[in-house]
Amino acid sequence: MNCKECGAKLTTDDVGAYRKFWDRDGSDFLCVPCLCKKLRCSEPYLRERIDFLRQNGCALFSAKKSTRKENS
Repeated sequence: MNCKECGAKLTTDDVGAYRKFWDRDGSDFLCVPCLCKKLRCSEPYLRERIDFLRQNGCALFSAKKSTRKENS
């Protein structure tokens, strides 16, 4: 799936942010940078909001996988 504005390949964060902040039932999505232009906010601010929502269990954003290797 690609951004309807710039054609960039979309991530799950892009789709989740679009649904959370613009159109819950949308079927065409914007990437985070294009969504920031529509919302008139900075990308770092929107990414902070995404991280906050993820940490608080919002189902639109999947949990980040740990990059740290566990000792087995």
